[in-house]
Amino acid sequence: MNFQNKNLLELMIPGLYEIQCIQTKKVYIGESENLLARFGKHAASLTQNKHDCKELQQDWNQFGKQGFEFKIICSGKAYSSPDTRRKKEQSVIKQKIKQSCLLYNTNKATFFVVNYRREIEIDGEIFPSVAQAAKHPTITISETTIRRRLLDVNYPSYKEIQRSLSGYTPVTINNKKFGSINAAVEAGVANNRQTVMRRVSSTNVKWANWKISE
Repeated sequence: MNFQNKNLLELMIPGLYEIQCIQTKKVYIGESENLLARFGKHAASLTQNKHDCKELQQDWNQFGKQGFEFKIICSGKAYSSPDTRRKKEQSVIKQKIKQSCLLYNTNKATFFVVNYRREIEIDGEIFPSVAQAAKHPTITISETTIRRRLLDVNYPSYKEIQRSLSGYTPVTINNKKFGSINAAVEAGVANNRQTVMRRVSSTNVKWANWKISE
């Protein structure tokens, strides 16, 4: 994107973004309610050699800022809802995986293959999900950083307590595909999400035709 003669305040909007290494074509996918602020945070942490994504930081150190492009994938009022952004982010990441694109944030790619709601603990405080933790006023980091720290032994105060399927997980029930658990409930195949989650996770042959979709 050409920012010359552009009012950068126009970028204070919600949406999805991509950071691409020009040399390797490797990309980092993310979402934010304020794209301009998010770009600034990424740039600042990379410049200070403090970015949480070690591979992205290594390439930044090697190729410099001139070796990267910050791009907006989509933006606008349609992406004001965090759920809308996450669903679109999931779609973009899945498409990148199908295209055999290299991803910096592989933890996010793994997370989105099957969607989970994760009950977590941060510094002794319990949160019902990563999304809820990121919204808490005492938490100043993004969802992506929280997920990364949950996997990093250098952050022992970040713990996953429990994981359960999210309502956005695609499922196949009796050979019919649904884009999400929520969609299956809306179609009337079950009374609630918990029933669908329990059946698709069950080893009972009675529910053999209830599966998590590929």
